[in-house]
Amino acid sequence: MQLILIIDTDFNDVTTTEYFLSGLRHRVISTTKAKKGLEYARSAPPDLLVVGLSMTDKESIENIVFIRKDKITIDVPILGLFRNDDQVFIEKMKKVGVQEFLVKPIEKSALIEKVSKMLEISKEIKSKTVESIKEYIVVSKLETHTMITFHSGLKKHVIPEIKNVFKKDFLESILNTETCLDLRSLPELTEEEVAMLEKIVLIFGNKKISILAGRNLGPILTHADELEEKVNLFMSPEEFEEFLKNSLNKK
Repeated sequence: MQLILIIDTDFNDVTTTEYFLSGLRHRVISTTKAKKGLEYARSAPPDLLVVGLSMTDKESIENIVFIRKDKITIDVPILGLFRNDDQVFIEKMKKVGVQEFLVKPIEKSALIEKVSKMLEISKEIKSKTVESIKEYIVVSKLETHTMITFHSGLKKHVIPEIKNVFKKDFLESILNTETCLDLRSLPELTEEEVAMLEKIVLIFGNKKISILAGRNLGPILTHADELEEKVNLFMSPEEFEEFLKNSLNKK
């Protein structure tokens, strides 16, 4: 099921947009808080981002810039909903990263047509991205921690690479550092894949690692019996960053 995230600081507009899309067979999440919307996007990368934009709403404009810079959300299609037909402002937002736009008040048929078209584009982008990936496990050794990012399907792509990455010398090299598995790029985990994740955690032995779960937090809590006790589990990057900050302050 594809995920649509709506960010619009106008309560009436976001309610209307969500209502128009409620009949589609997609999951729809909405918020009137620009900052919260950015956290949602970074935690569970949507298949389509629908953003209400105006010249006075600087926070939502900045969000577009952040979303286009973040490697997790860089390719997410963005539909801009503008308060008025200001072509100069619209063209500026297109340069920032908005692909398509509609001018408020939004007509239901026009919105559904745009959304359906952009969700198909999103599918194509994700398919091409998976095909172009050469490594499904990417290790980033940063100053404060080691981030291990899993890309694409856990069962089909990640598991076959595990033995090539998690070797003895690698595990020893990260023994004394904070380590986090980033699952945000994975499709929603199946019950079978959650069981696989539990076995992956065992590879780290007694070392307590972190998991940045994103949209997979629900399946992990539902299907993993003891995983929550063995790892530090986070929904969003902001939660993990706060954990890192507190850990460093204790040292």
